[in-house]
Formats: sequence, C-alpha cells, structure tokens
Amino acid sequence: MSFRTGIVSLLVMASIVASSQTFAGDRLYQCDDLARRARLSALNIAVYQGDDGWFFRSGDLNHFYMISPDALRFLSRLRDALAFRGTKLVLMPLPPKSILAPEHAVAATTDGDVLFDPAFARSEFEDLVRTFKSNGQVVADVLQTIGTAADMQTGDYYFARDVHWRPKLAQISAAAVQTALVDAAGPSILGDKTFATRKTGEGLNESNTNTTLNQLCAEQIPGESIDFYVTEEADQSLDSFLDDTAAPPPVNVVGTSFTDEANPYNFAGFLREDLRNDVATYSMSGGGVDTALYKWANDGLATTSGAKALVWELPFPERLEEIAPQLEREIIPAVAGLCTGEDQIRSMPYELGPQGSATLALDASTRVSGDGYYIAATLSDPTLRSAAVTFDYRDGRQDVLPIIRPDRVASAPNVFGELTSMVSADLESVTLENRTATSVSGQLSLCRYPAGLLSTSN
Repeated sequence: MSFRTGIVSLLVMASIVASSQTFAGDRLYQCDDLARRARLSALNIAVYQGDDGWFFRSGDLNHFYMISPDALRFLSRLRDALAFRGTKLVLMPLPPKSILAPEHAVAATTDGDVLFDPAFARSEFEDLVRTFKSNGQVVADVLQTIGTAADMQTGDYYFARDVHWRPKLAQISAAAVQTALVDAAGPSILGDKTFATRKTGEGLNESNTNTTLNQLCAEQIPGESIDFYVTEEADQSLDSFLDDTAAPPPVNVVGTSFTDEANPYNFAGFLREDLRNDVATYSMSGGGVDTALYKWANDGLATTSGAKALVWELPFPERLEEIAPQLEREIIPAVAGLCTGEDQIRSMPYELGPQGSATLALDASTRVSGDGYYIAATLSDPTLRSAAVTFDYRDGRQDVLPIIRPDRVASAPNVFGELTSMVSADLESVTLENRTATSVSGQLSLCRYPAGLLSTSN
C-alpha cells in the first residue's frame, strides 16, 4: 500500500469513524483523566478504558500498517541473506488487541479523544500481510488461522488489562507458523519427535499494566487468570538427555516478551508440538521488535546455529518502518559475518583508547562503492556500548553510521556496518570511532558480500 493511499484512507476513515462508535458497555472502574495520567506513569503511553474492564494503550488503537519500499527492501535482503545460510525467514506479524477485541476497543473511544474503526484497521492489517506475501516473504498468517479455529471467543486472544496474548493465541500462532513453513519448505521441515502439551494449572497473570492501573484508578482492579501449560518430549530417558550428538534445533525464534520462554504463554512449546521438532528461542522481553534479531545476528548465529528456519515475531509491525534503514546496514552484514579470502578487501589491526579512532585507507587502485560492501571489526571488549563508522569517499562526500547497540544487548563480539547505496563514488577510507571512555582493540576489515548472498539487491 502506498503512502498516498494511506493518506486518502485517513480522510475517508475520518468520515466513517463516528458512525462506528455507536455503542459502549459499562466502564467498570473510575479512572479519571486516564489518558494524560497514564502518559506520566511508568506506562509512558496514553491508556483508554473500554467496557467490561478492558483497557487499551494508544498504540493498540492504530489504523495504519503501511510499509515503505525501503522497509520491504530490508526484508527482502534479510530473506536472501538468511537463505544463503540455509535458513528460511518466517515473518509472524501479530494482529493487534484492538482488532481481536473490536467491541471493547470501540467502547474505549466513545469520549472522542481517539478515533478507531475496527473494520478499517483490520482491512489495513490484512493489506500489510498481503504486501509481505507479494514481496516474496513467508508469512505466518495468524489472522487467517484464527478464522479457521473453532470455539474461539473474545477474551481468548489477549488479556483485558495487559498488552500480551493469552496462551490460546500463542497456540494458534504456532499453528500458523507450522502451516507457513510446510507450505514454503515442504513436509520435510517437520521432525519425527513427539511432544505433548498439558495444562498444569491456573493462576494470576503478572501484569505491570494492571499494577500501574491500580495506581491510576480509584478502586482496586483485580488481576486476570491465566491457564498454565507445559510441553514435554515423549522420550525423556536419561540416554536421550545425555545424547550430545543430537542436531541443533532446526527452528530459531526471535521476538519479544510474547515468545520469550521466561513468560507463561508457551508459544515455543506449542510450536515444538506442531513441528515435531526442537525449537530454540532467543526472544527478549522489553526489547522491541528488533533487539532479539540484532543479538541473534551479531552473535554469529546465522552461521553457527544450523537453523533451517528463523521465525521473527512482530507485534506492532508498523514499528518496523522507522528502524528498517538502520537494521539493514547492521543486520545484513552481521548475517554475512566476518570475511576471509577473496571477500576481504583490506584488513588491519587497531587499538583505540577512550574516544579514539582508527582509519583503514584504500589505495587508488581499489574500487569499492555501493551496498555490496561492509566493514567488520572484532572487539576485544564485547560490551562496547557506543561506536561509529565513517565512510569517506573520493569525491569528498562523507557518510557517518552510528553503531546502535540496543539497551538490552549487553555484549556483541563484533561491529558491522554496510556502505550506503546512496553514494556511487569510490570509497577512500573507513574510520572506526570509539565513543566510550574505555579502550578497545581488534581487527578492522573491509569486506565484499559473498557471491549469491544478496540475490535481489545488488
């Protein structure tokens, strides 16, 4: 969907939203001036109360899921780079809470502070999924899978007072991944192990949102119940446990708190059962849509994990739009990894003191330009928090690429940065800058992408 189409849709939507806000059930709790006060709380975002004890963050009430050509280009390059490593990328965009609980979402907007039309929002989300698919991506279509699931009622998908999904939606999402993988890779992606999932009990969902709402509202808001599940492999013998010849898990998962195995939603367990195979999760709570992918790539798992598939869980997929250009220049070369042989254009050791820099200069006969090249620097101190790479070109232009380390990535053993496609002139030199008060050393290399790693971009 084009930007122009989105703007036109916005104008149309403004005229129809009022007609969609024709009902609202009872609001159970007195939460005066909630939107403003929630922005000032630990939630740091406006919150609106719907009916029957449902609450929605302003981000839940989004209408637009546009994706730019730049973001699609990043996803295409990521798909191709992973395919070169033998790994199939699977995107799993999660339908938002407001689309799956539309009546409660509409009830949260009756004061007129925010507009929301669930039918329009659903249509836009479906357009996003279609755009991903038409771009050649393998997509776990969770919304479509919900349409074929039996006995699903409102409330089974998300918690009323938490941003997260319930285990039932985790189970349906795992089924969507299994369908997408079998369609894309064939039944050979399935294993021969047997996993069984069982309910182990019921308890209260631990929700920071619920805790904060109890500080903002006049009366006590009760916690919400959650069913607990565990998925176990049928063969739990001691010999199986001690077998160190077993192949690595063929499916890796990166994402957020939704798929983090430290949380009680059991997505990885359901996925193991559906795929009849092991699954390794690298998801990180509180890391946003990109942190786990950044960590996975920079730790070299693209070359060492042996994964046949990488599932990228994308809640709030519209957030990908803003971060895609930076991800492209750091993640793609990280998937390529450290270079050797003919793919190493030039290399040198470096030592940087606090706030120091080192420059790798190219001789006049070396012709390097465009995003078919990148730099790779090993780090003696993998906890380095801040660095920058400066590309100086022979026509006098300069491109500075800040190396962004997500807050929740405590360490990464290397720095990667891709040359820009916006400058066609030949590269003259590369400078690595240490922006911290500690010293660091290593090897700085200028690399060419291996032939075939990027089949659609260069």
